[in-house]
Amino acid sequence: MLFFKRKILDEEISVENNLEDYIFVAPTAEVRMEGSDMNENSTPVETTAIEADASVVPKVGMEFESEKEAHVFYDRYAKRLGFATKIKSSYINRNTKEMHHVHFACTKEGFKNTKETALYKREDTRVGCKARMRVKLTNSKKWAVSEVILEHNHLVCPSNIKMCTRQLSKFYTRDIFKKFQDEVLGMFRCSNLLQVKVDGQFTYTLKERVFSIDGHKLEPKEYEIIFSLTEVEIRCSCRLFEFKGFLCKHALYVLNHNGIDEIPSRYILSRWRKDFKNLNFLDRIFEKMTNKNPALRDDSLYQLAVQVVGEGITSQQKYEVVLKGLEEIFSKVRDGVNCVGSNSQYGVLPVNKSHPGGSGSQL
Repeated sequence: MLFFKRKILDEEISVENNLEDYIFVAPTAEVRMEGSDMNENSTPVETTAIEADASVVPKVGMEFESEKEAHVFYDRYAKRLGFATKIKSSYINRNTKEMHHVHFACTKEGFKNTKETALYKREDTRVGCKARMRVKLTNSKKWAVSEVILEHNHLVCPSNIKMCTRQLSKFYTRDIFKKFQDEVLGMFRCSNLLQVKVDGQFTYTLKERVFSIDGHKLEPKEYEIIFSLTEVEIRCSCRLFEFKGFLCKHALYVLNHNGIDEIPSRYILSRWRKDFKNLNFLDRIFEKMTNKNPALRDDSLYQLAVQVVGEGITSQQKYEVVLKGLEEIFSKVRDGVNCVGSNSQYGVLPVNKSHPGGSGSQL
C-alpha cells in the first residue's frame, strides 16, 4: 500500500491506495452558474432560506446515490447561497473504470496563471476561495461527503436577494437604489442570529461587524428585529426605515432568512419611485391619515406638498394662495394646534391641499 500525494492545480490531494489504480481526470470545463437550470432528474429547489433549513447545507458523512446527485445537491446549495460551482478534479479507478473521487469547488477558487508576454490580459475574477465539497465512492457504492469547507473569502449574494434588488431597480430612482445596495452589501457583516417566537411574532437578535476608518475591527453592534411572518411586517431597532424611508441591512437579513423574495410594497415609499409624478396620490392619501409609522406619514405629507407646489407655481395668484395657506398651516403645526380636524378653516385651499404642512421644511 502506497501513500500517494500529488499536487493538482496548486493544491495537494491525498489518496490512500495503489498508485497505478488511479487515473487523474482533468477538471472539466463545465461550470454551474447560480442561475442555471437543473437537469431533468433533479429534485425541485426548496423555497425556504438556507439558514432556515440545515438539511440543505453540506456536511461530512452525507451520502448520495451517485456523483451526479451530489453535484446537483452542491449546485442547488450554491444557487441558494449565491455563488457558482465547478468540478475542479476527479479520479477514476483504473481497474473498475469507475469514478472514485470528485472535488466540487467555487468558481473563484485558485488564481489565474498569466504569461508575462501576453499582450491582452483578462481581469482575473478568482480570489483563491477555499470553499469546496469532496465526495468519494464507498464500499457500499454510495457517494459520501469526505470534506466540506463552507466559508468564502468573497461576498456571495443569495438568489432571493438578487430578486429583490432586481425588483427595486425597476422602481427606485438611481440615487436611492445606490443607498439600498449599500444596505444589501452590509447584510454580509451580520451574523449570530438568535430567534424568539411569542404569539406568532418573531424577535431576532443579530450582531453586525463594525470596522474603523483605518480598517481595524471594532466591537460588534447588536440589533433587535421584530418580524411578523403572517403580516410580513418588520421593525428594526436601528430605525433606518423610519428615518430615511428604506429598509436596513438588518431587516433585509431577516427577510432573507425567512425566504422573502420581494420587498413588501409598504416598504417601497412612493417618494423614491421613478414614476413618482405619475402616481395617483389623492386616491391613497386619506387611507394613510391614521398611519402610525413616521416614514409613511412623511410620505403621505410629501406627496400632497408636491401636488400643492406643482399647482402653486402655475400663476402668481395661485402662488400667493398656496404660500399663505402653507404659512398658516406651518404656524399652527409649530404651535401644536390640531389642524387636521376641520377643512372649513382653510377655505382658500381646495380639499386636496388641507394637509401639506408637515413637508414645509423640505420644499
